[in-house]
Amino acid sequence: MDLKYHFVQSPEDVPEFAQTQALFLELKDSPILIISRGSKPTGGYLLKIIDAKIVNDDLKISLISSDPQPGSLNIQVITYPYVYLKTGTAKTFSVKLNNRVIIAEKSL
Repeated sequence: MDLKYHFVQSPEDVPEFAQTQALFLELKDSPILIISRGSKPTGGYLLKIIDAKIVNDDLKISLISSDPQPGSLNIQVITYPYVYLKTGTAKTFSVKLNNRVIIAEKSL
């Protein structure tokens, strides 16, 4: 699965799909890392944070994702499944997706 990463330090850096009042409020306190699955043709795509913690300046993130079941009824609209986290004092981030490490200590 191809995830996209956006390190956001100011409102001008926020991608259009993630421009929500809640995200802008969170951004006032700390930079934010947005993780996205990109554009999807229907609803039913999931990206969810299971755990996130900073260990030795590394933001360790555990995610789960899933796709709609074949034949399921889903809204026909372009969606952008994403999650965001405050980065705090982290200098790097690591991502585990569905219990598989996909990024180990990438710089923020």
